[in-house]
Amino acid sequence: MKVLVVSLLSVILTNCSKDTPSAQIVGSWKITNIFVKQGAAPDADQLPALVKALPCAKEIVFNFQKKGKVSYSTPTECQSIANNFSGASEVSEYEINEDKLIITGKSTNTFGLSLSSGTMTWTIVDGSGTASMTTTRIILQKQ
Repeated sequence: MKVLVVSLLSVILTNCSKDTPSAQIVGSWKITNIFVKQGAAPDADQLPALVKALPCAKEIVFNFQKKGKVSYSTPTECQSIANNFSGASEVSEYEINEDKLIITGKSTNTFGLSLSSGTMTWTIVDGSGTASMTTTRIILQKQ
C-alpha cells in the first residue's frame, strides 16, 4: 500500500510540474492573432491588416528558453515589431510572476499571461474607464 501511495504521489507531482507556466512557455511561438478592443466596441483582429502592410509579421518567432531567456527570429523588415515586445534586444530576459509575463531587454514590458494547450495569450490594458480603455490580446501558438 505504501508503495502504491508513493508511486501515485510521484506521478502526480511529476505531471503537475510539467503544467506550470514556466514549463509550458519553453519553446518557439508565433503570433496568430492580435485582438484589439477599444472602449465598448467588439474585439477586432488586427493581424490581417498588419500582415497586409508588413507580410513579414507572420514570420516572427519568439523562442523562450528554460533559463529565463527569450530571443526572437524575424525578417529584418519586421525588426521594429519584434522590438515592441523585446525592448530592442536580440536576447532578452523573461520572468513569470503569477499571471504576468515580464520581458526585459533595453526596456521592460509587462503582459497579462494565459497559457493553455499550446496557446499563449498576452494581454495589455491601456487607459482607464470603459470608454477610453483599450485591451489588446496577442495570441501565440506553440510551434
